[in-house]
Amino acid sequence: GEFVEGKRHGQGEMTYPDGRTLKGEYQANQIWNGTGALLLHDGTSYEGKFRDGKFNGQGKFIYPDGRLLEGEFREGRLWIGTGVLIRRNGIEYEGEFREGKLWSGVSRDTSSLAETRWVGGRM
Repeated sequence: GEFVEGKRHGQGEMTYPDGRTLKGEYQANQIWNGTGALLLHDGTSYEGKFRDGKFNGQGKFIYPDGRLLEGEFREGRLWIGTGVLIRRNGIEYEGEFREGKLWSGVSRDTSSLAETRWVGGRM
């Protein structure tokens, strides 16, 4: 690919030693538009499409503990799809996402084991 001031810029493809690749348009050393697989520092991986430097289009996140978020991403958020999401406060949500929101499924408070059902985007 091309470089500007020592940084990736323009069309290119980067292949890492472990086989992951990022293909597409780069800006300021980051994938901007394209497809590929990205491994984050915590071991989480993303496979899918990027637009404007964000996760956008079909993709999936795979977390080191086996959790999975898969579907259509928009502006870096799961827009339509399914998966398990664990928030920092210990609330775990498993089910369907629509328009970037929890839609139908179950949320659990891991500290109290209380469960709440979601239907049509509401508890």
